[in-house]
Amino acid sequence: MADITQGPGHQPDDTLLLKALELIQQYYQMSQQALLLKLSRQDTLNRLANQLYQAITEPNECRAWLFLESDHGAQVVGDLDEQLSIGNRSLSELLGKLRNNADSEAAYPAELSPLLLQQTYLHLLDLRPTQRGTQARVSRLYLLLSTKGIDKQTLRKVGQVVSAAIHQTLDLFDTVRIIDQQEKVFDTIPMPLALTDAKGVIHRINPAFSASSGYPPEELLGHSHAVLKSNLNPPELYQQLWQTISAGKIWHGELANKSKSGEIFWEELTIIPLKASSGKAYAYVSIKRPTTREHRLAVQAQYHAEHDQLTGLFNVQRMRDDLQQRLDNGTGGAIIFADIGSLSRINQSLGLDVGDKILQDAARCLERGRVSLDQIYRYNGDTFAIILDCEPNELEQQVESTVSAIHLHSRDGASYDSSIIPFNLHIGIVRFPEDGTSVTKLFGRGALALRSAKKHQDPAGAYFSIDEETKFQRQARLEQDIQHALKAGQLQLWYQPKVDARTHMVAAAEALLRWKHPEYGWVSPEEFIPLAESNRAIINIGRWVINQAIADASCWQQRSGPIAIAFNMSAIQLFDGQLLPTINNALARHQLNPELVVVELTESVLIDQPEFALSVLQQMIDAGLRVSIDDFGTGYSSMSYLRDFPVHEIKIDRSLVRNVASNPAGAVIVNTILSLGKNLDLEVVAEGVEQTSEAAYLSTKGCDLLQGYLFSKPIPNPQFMERLDQINSPQPEPLQPAEHGVLFLDDEANILRALKRELHREPYPYYLSQSADDAFEMLAKFPISVVVSDQRMPDIRGTEFLARVHKLYPRVIRIMLSGYTDSGSVIEAINTGVVSHFLTKPWDGGILKQTLNDARRRFQLESESRQNEGRLEQLSYAYMITPGSELISKAYQQAVERHNETVSLFFSSSFEPSELFEQITELQQLMMELKANHFDRQPDVEKQFDTVCSLGSHLLSERKEQPVKGHEAEVLHYLGSVRQLLIAGLN
Repeated sequence: MADITQGPGHQPDDTLLLKALELIQQYYQMSQQALLLKLSRQDTLNRLANQLYQAITEPNECRAWLFLESDHGAQVVGDLDEQLSIGNRSLSELLGKLRNNADSEAAYPAELSPLLLQQTYLHLLDLRPTQRGTQARVSRLYLLLSTKGIDKQTLRKVGQVVSAAIHQTLDLFDTVRIIDQQEKVFDTIPMPLALTDAKGVIHRINPAFSASSGYPPEELLGHSHAVLKSNLNPPELYQQLWQTISAGKIWHGELANKSKSGEIFWEELTIIPLKASSGKAYAYVSIKRPTTREHRLAVQAQYHAEHDQLTGLFNVQRMRDDLQQRLDNGTGGAIIFADIGSLSRINQSLGLDVGDKILQDAARCLERGRVSLDQIYRYNGDTFAIILDCEPNELEQQVESTVSAIHLHSRDGASYDSSIIPFNLHIGIVRFPEDGTSVTKLFGRGALALRSAKKHQDPAGAYFSIDEETKFQRQARLEQDIQHALKAGQLQLWYQPKVDARTHMVAAAEALLRWKHPEYGWVSPEEFIPLAESNRAIINIGRWVINQAIADASCWQQRSGPIAIAFNMSAIQLFDGQLLPTINNALARHQLNPELVVVELTESVLIDQPEFALSVLQQMIDAGLRVSIDDFGTGYSSMSYLRDFPVHEIKIDRSLVRNVASNPAGAVIVNTILSLGKNLDLEVVAEGVEQTSEAAYLSTKGCDLLQGYLFSKPIPNPQFMERLDQINSPQPEPLQPAEHGVLFLDDEANILRALKRELHREPYPYYLSQSADDAFEMLAKFPISVVVSDQRMPDIRGTEFLARVHKLYPRVIRIMLSGYTDSGSVIEAINTGVVSHFLTKPWDGGILKQTLNDARRRFQLESESRQNEGRLEQLSYAYMITPGSELISKAYQQAVERHNETVSLFFSSSFEPSELFEQITELQQLMMELKANHFDRQPDVEKQFDTVCSLGSHLLSERKEQPVKGHEAEVLHYLGSVRQLLIAGLN
C-alpha cells in the first residue's frame, strides 16, 4: 500500500475500503503487465495481435488509454491499412535505438539489418514519414510498424526484435483473462469508484458511482471531474488535494459534491495515484463513501443557510461574508450587479412559474460567463451579483469580458413549455475599495449603478458615479419633503396668461405649481411633480390647486371680467373619485361658471385606462367643464384622442411652435393642426410663443390663443392681476401699412442703403433686412407682396431663403438680386418656380423699379382673382340645380345638365365667348323642346316658358357670338329664369 495523506474527515479504517484498495491496485498492476506482451511465437503473431487489439479497445476505450499512458513498454494502436494513430514514448525510444545502435545486429537477424538501417521510421511527434517513399502503415498485427517492401515473414522477424527489446514476460491470453476478472470485481464493488487521467478527465466509473452522482456513464466519461464540484469546499482544500496526489501520494478526506439534480451531498473520498516507472502519476482512482446521517443534516443546514433555494447560487448573506473578507484582507476588485428588467412584467403576464424558470436560466447564464463558480450570488428577487477579484489595471478589461459573456449566454432567452421567453439584463458595476470600504455602502452604490444602467440602457453597463449618487440623494430628499410641502406653505400657484391671437387681450390663464424648498430653493415642476405622483402626494396637492385656482379666477372675474382658468391633471388625479366633487364644490363656493374651467390632459393620462378616462371626461362635460389636450402633436395617438374623447381645445406643443415663421417643415405641421381644429370646431392654443414673428404667423393662420414668454412668464397671482390690468387696458390699434410692401434681404449694409436711396420716392412701403431671421420676422409681422434677396450671404444662400419663403408664403413674388450669376442653383430655382425674376448687380434703377411694379401688380391681380373665384364659386353654387331622385323625362334631365354646365362656364375665371354662346344656344333649344312637348298646357307654366324662351332668343339674336360682352346681367337673368322654371318642374 502507498502512503496516505489525510484530509479532513474520518480515517480510512473500513475493511471494505481496504479490500477495494487492494483490488484496485491489483487490477491496475495487471493492466500494466498486459503491456509487456511475449510475442516470440512466430506462428501465432497475427492472431495474438488481433486479440490484443480487441482486448484494449473493447468494450470501451479505458484500456487503450491506460496502455498508452502507463509508459511501461513500446506500444502502438492503429487500424487496418490506416496511418499510425496513437503511440507512446517507449515506442519512440525503441525505434531510435534500433536505428542508431551500432550493436543492433546482435538484437535481430543479420538479414534485416540493411533494410532497417535504410528505412526512416515514423516520427511520432508529427505523425508523418520523414523520407519519400516510406509509409507508416499498421498491418493486421496492430502493434508493429510495417513499411513498403517488407513482407510478412520479415515482419514476423521484426516482431522477434521488438519482443526481445522490451523484455516481455507474460503471455497475452493469461493477461487479458486476469484483467477481465478484475474488471468484474471493479464493477461489483459497492463503493463508488472512478478513474481519471492526470488532468482530471473521467475515463471510467462503476455503477455505484453512477448511482450516487445521478449521472449515467455517457454524461461523465470524457468530462472533467469539476462537474461534480459544489460551492461548499474552500479553495485551500482543493489546493492541498492536488499537491498530494501530484506527488504520488494517496489523499483521503471529506468533500461536498453536487449531484446531477443539484443536491449537495458529503462523502469521504480516497484518491490513489497510478504511477509510471518514472514515479510520475499518469492516472488517479477515487473511492467514495457516504458520511453519516447527522453529518449530512448538518451539511444541508449549512447549505440552505448560504444558498438560494431556487437557483442554487450563494445568497446575499454569503455574499456579505465573502465581500467583508475581501475588504478585511485589503484585496480589490469589482461587483457586477445583473438585474432582470422585465421579470415583474413576466410574473404578472405569464405567472410566477415562468418567472422562476427565467431566474434559473439567468443563473445558468451567469455561471457560463463566470470567472469562477464561487463568485456568483443571488442578490435579491430579480438581481444577481458577481464578485471579481482583479488588479486595478485589469478591472475594466475583466468587467468588460465578463459582461460580454453574460450577454452572449443570455441572448437566446429562457425556455419554458417549448417556448422561448426573451429577457434582458441591466448591468451595474461598483469597484472596491474605491467606491466603498463597507459592505452596506457598496450594496447601496451598486443599486445606484443599476438605476443608472436602466435609465441609459447601455449594454456595457453603468459604473457607479458620485454625480448619480448626489442626484439620487437629492431626489430621495425631495420625495420625502414633497409630502409635507403643502402644510409647510412651500407651494405656490403661479399663472401664465393666454392671449387672444388677434387682439392680444388676456382670455385665459394656466395655473402652474411652484415649490420653494427650504434648502434647495426653487425646484422645477419637471423634477418634483413625478415624485409627488409616485408617492401619491399629488392627490392632496391637486385638490389644493383646484380650490386655489378657482378662487383666484373668481377674483379676476370681479376685477376684469370672466377669464378662463386651466390646470393640468395627472392620471392619478383623474382616477381619484373625489376629483369632480372637489371641482363642483369649489365652483359653487366661489360662484364661478364651470365653462371657465379648462382641464388640461396629456397623453399619459389617457392611454393607460382609456375606457375609464372616457367615462370621467364625459362626467366633466356633463358638469359644464371644458377639456383640453395638452402637448398636441407630440403623442403617437393624438389623432385618436380627438375621435374617441370629448374635447374642446387642443394645445400645440412648444416644440412645434418654435421658429414656425421660418421653418417650413414645422409650419406645415402647425398649419395642419390649425386646419384640423377649425374643421372639428376646436379652439387651438399655441404654447411656447417667444418671438413676435411666431405670434404674427400664428395669428394670420387662424390660431385662437397664444401663450408664452413673449406675453408673460408665469408669475404669482398679485403680479398677474397687475399684468392683467396692463394688458387688458385700452391700447391704441397698431398702425398697419395700407398696402403690401417689398422686403429686401442683403447682408451688405451699403447695398441696403443704395436700395433705400433708389426707392425712397416709391409710393409703397419697403423693408430692409441683413439677416434671414429678421426677414422671416418681417414677413410674419407685415403684409409683404414681393421679396428680393441676394444670393451669396454668410448665414444662408438666397436660393435656400427664397425656397423657404415659397413654402411658407407661396403667393409672395420672389426676386433674386445678385452679382453672382454663374450658379446652377439659381438656374434650378428659376426653373422650379422658386425664383420669379433674376436681376444683376449693379442694377439699372429703371429696370429695378419696373420689375418691382410688375411684381406688385401681378400679386394684386392674383389676389383679386382668388377673391373673385371665391365669390363666383358661391354664386355658381347658388345658381346650380340639384336634381331629385326621379326626373320627368330624358329631355328634362338634359335641360338640367345643360343649365348647370352653362352656369359653371359663366362663373369660371376665364371662358371663350363663343363657347358660352354655344352653351346658351343648346340650352335654348332644349327649353323650346320642353315647351312644345313635355309640359301640360297650364296657363302659368306656359307663360313662364314664353318668358324664358323670349329672353333666350333676344340674347342670342342681338349679341351674336359675344352675348355677354357688356351684358353679363342679361345672361345672369336668363340663367336665373331657367333655373326657376326647371325647379318648378321638379316640384
